Amino acid sequence: MSCSFSETNPDHRRFFSYNAQIIGYMNPLFSELYKDAGFGSTIKTRLSNSYLIGEIFGMLFFGFLIDRIGRRTGIVFATLFLVLGVIIATAAHGTTPLGMFWMMIIGRGIAGFGAGGEYPTCTTGSSEAADENEHVRRKRGILVAMATDFSIDLGFVVAGVVALIVLAAYDERTSDGVWRVCFGLGFVLPVAILETDAGNESRLVHVVTYPFGIFSSSIISSLNPNDTLVQNIGYGTVVNLFYLPGCVVGGFLMDWIGRKQTMTLGFICWSIMGFIIGGALGPIQSITPLFLILYGIFNAFGEMGPGVATFLCGAESFPTPLRGHFLGLAAAFGKAGAAIGTQVFTPIQNSVFLIGAAFAATGGLIAWFLIPDRERDLESEDARFRAYLEANGYSGLFGESLEKDLKTTNFKV
Repeated sequence: MSCSFSETNPDHRRFFSYNAQIIGYMNPLFSELYKDAGFGSTIKTRLSNSYLIGEIFGMLFFGFLIDRIGRRTGIVFATLFLVLGVIIATAAHGTTPLGMFWMMIIGRGIAGFGAGGEYPTCTTGSSEAADENEHVRRKRGILVAMATDFSIDLGFVVAGVVALIVLAAYDERTSDGVWRVCFGLGFVLPVAILETDAGNESRLVHVVTYPFGIFSSSIISSLNPNDTLVQNIGYGTVVNLFYLPGCVVGGFLMDWIGRKQTMTLGFICWSIMGFIIGGALGPIQSITPLFLILYGIFNAFGEMGPGVATFLCGAESFPTPLRGHFLGLAAAFGKAGAAIGTQVFTPIQNSVFLIGAAFAATGGLIAWFLIPDRERDLESEDARFRAYLEANGYSGLFGESLEKDLKTTNFKV
């Protein structure tokens, strides 16, 4: 049967993630190009963290906004902020290299603000679009995984491929033209597809109402300091490719064994692989193909569990009129953790797999004991919320526009 799942354009997620990941591939280039001009670990961390911190504020702001003005309007404004930030970062100049980097940091912060708005917007839209009937509902896990996390992961891979193509065009020379072209493409692509977005207009009226992927090239270059820039970016792209099958497997598992079960399983496998790599890092890193495969499997397990399940667990936990609010808040907490991880990455990089494995084990316990099993019908949570409002004397419109908007999709299920 044919059903509609085009509430949000997954291409936007792809290019938001492209802009997040491209800095990870450009950091090794900056280290070569500006090594005598003040580019060190501090600036490197700020370049990565500015985007993440911008995302936190964007998640909070747009999470609140989209429940009032609708999903479509939210994604349009989020994209405009992204484009503005990318333009500033691409055109970054200064009287000194340090001034140029600060302009770049500000631009990436603005771009991150727009990218952060995309998380609650696209996740709510895709989840609500996969709720039109029982047949689609049974496949919501894989549908949402493909429309959200798979697109993000594909953006990571596209960023690496683009970086390699641009470097090849420059005959593998380190030039500021390389990073400007790579940054600039992050502006062209979202603008080209801006008009294709669709959104859900449900709102509550008159009622008071992410480091292992980004740092893949850095991790590989620190373990293989004699490799070329092209090799490090290429190896990083190969590692990020493993995200894709992990996401697909996780999407099917969510529909088969459940959301919290998939998240817990992913955390456990992620933890085991992290302890294996971290415990035998010396011998493993001496065999580059083995290290790349194990590192890739490590990333795949992360996507198979918390990577895909996070989106759906959050979307199914909140009523429609407040889904944007709380998804934005939940995503902001997760992104804050990523920002902290980015900030402390350099001093802990020699033990990063062991530390990551310990956090994954803790996440598995939290997922199993604290995440409830939810009904897959979003209307059940809406009905409970409506009953709560009525019992407490609230009145007003409750998502009537959702009933008027028939969701249509291009997916065949």
